[in-house]
Amino acid sequence: MSLHPILPERRPQGSWLFRLLLRGRPLFLLAGPLLGMALFGLGCLGLYQAWLTEAPLYGVGAVLAWLGAGSVAVLCSEYDWWLFKLGPSDSLEWPLE
Repeated sequence: MSLHPILPERRPQGSWLFRLLLRGRPLFLLAGPLLGMALFGLGCLGLYQAWLTEAPLYGVGAVLAWLGAGSVAVLCSEYDWWLFKLGPSDSLEWPLE
């Protein structure tokens, strides 16, 4: 009689980024568009402030806010694609034949 425990084979869990995206999905799908719109609005306000005060630092902040808004928009629109690509798999799985 063997005293070694019989454990099932461990399945791959995916990367830490996959697990983070999977846990944050409900929150991000709700707050993502709002965050994108807020960053876009802050970019517009920063550009207006840069035009009023002629300070280039506000313009740089506006461009960074717009880049953040664009990143959030891409992540929101392609969320399922990121989950598919980062998910656990033993081999490469393509959705199309």
